[in-house]
Amino acid sequence: MRRIYFRGGMSPFENFTPGYILTHNVIGSNVGNFLYLNGVLRSLMVDEDMELTPNYYNVNLHDSEYINENFDCFVIPLADAFRENFVGELNGLTKLVKKLTIPCYVIGVGMKAPYEPDFTQPQPQDEAVTKFVKAVLEKSACIGIRGELTGKYLETLGFKEDQDFMVIGCPSMYSRGNRLHSRTPQLDQDSKVCFNSNVAASVPNRKFIRLAMEEYDNHYFVGQVLRELRSIYLGAPYEMKVEYNFHNVTEPIYQDGRLRFFCNVPSWVEFMKDAELTFGSRLHGCIAAVLADAPAVLITKDARTRELTAYHHLNTIQEEKLHKGLTLKDIIAKQDFSQIEKQQQENLARYARFLEKNDLPNIYSNGQDPENPPFDRKMRQAEYLEGIVPISQCNLEEVAERNRDYYSCLDERMDYLTNKSIKLSGQLRRTQEELEETKLKLENSPAPFTQRAVCKVKNILKSKK
Repeated sequence: MRRIYFRGGMSPFENFTPGYILTHNVIGSNVGNFLYLNGVLRSLMVDEDMELTPNYYNVNLHDSEYINENFDCFVIPLADAFRENFVGELNGLTKLVKKLTIPCYVIGVGMKAPYEPDFTQPQPQDEAVTKFVKAVLEKSACIGIRGELTGKYLETLGFKEDQDFMVIGCPSMYSRGNRLHSRTPQLDQDSKVCFNSNVAASVPNRKFIRLAMEEYDNHYFVGQVLRELRSIYLGAPYEMKVEYNFHNVTEPIYQDGRLRFFCNVPSWVEFMKDAELTFGSRLHGCIAAVLADAPAVLITKDARTRELTAYHHLNTIQEEKLHKGLTLKDIIAKQDFSQIEKQQQENLARYARFLEKNDLPNIYSNGQDPENPPFDRKMRQAEYLEGIVPISQCNLEEVAERNRDYYSCLDERMDYLTNKSIKLSGQLRRTQEELEETKLKLENSPAPFTQRAVCKVKNILKSKK
């Protein structure tokens, strides 16, 4: 039985409550992380008895011996991890990988950069990225990266394509193998249209989405980040000093129940199936729709979205091309929604070659593409939460239950952190006491050997005079 240890906040077969997710952040701040994680694990789960164990985003170097003894490999799915504010996490992963004796695989990683990256200038994360990639390459044949721009970046650090890395896109796109079936949206007043966005998007971007939602009565805004879940589940104000799609429960989007948040992939994809269009700047928000055979148009605004949309032939519009007077109908009229399906087979074959190059057993070996693999069968056996509706749609009992869920999980988390703090304080105090004892022993001990020897020589020389 193969045992896989992987970087992730939870197992795809676990079903935590929203309160637990909020207090423990098992989604890694963005539920979109589940999509590419599921894509990776689906491809590697060759039988239902396989053990898939997450590290819960905990990089503990003291666990290396345990990991070596209990697992066959360490799988590291990543998003745009080659960025300055991820250096600490990369350094931690590098140290852990170096201490492991089992194979370590990076299946999907990309860079964070402007839409037109400058590869002539050094980046703050260069050293950390170089050390991380080198450490992983000591434990695997090559790493899988998201797109060509990330490849160009790695080449500036001295790595070579097809030798050190392969472009594989985002593993989330292989969650249904080669069975993606696109359709062209037919928008009318009653069409179900889903939107997504983020506070990092430009003001014109956010304004365009806000106005577009007003055009379609049957619209939904689908949140992805922790702060959006907190706002939808508990009614906490979304306190951002920018124009956003919602801020507090007094707004019509709350009162009309037009907000959703999904804590798992199956419910998310199911909700998207009857959507006539998904539109926004969230990459995995649009990929969730694609996996549901529903049309999606992604607003591209950086190198991350640019390289992935190019590789997978996702339907896009550049953020700078959004302007007043432009409509969703105008945008979809210029799109070819069949292009994703045309490209999928070639991309899937390349992904399979990457897995085979690393000697990773996978469901795509020898050209296979099972319709009902072990991962899918096990997912169907689990029970998952339905989409979270805004608290404004709940009765008093439901509101009370949400508060109980959140605050009981918060108390549990606080108790854990308090006990951990007490334990660490005790360890620190004992270490300080040991240092003081050592210092006293040194101060009261005879002179070191070298000093004693020098004194002895001096005495001998004096006696000879």
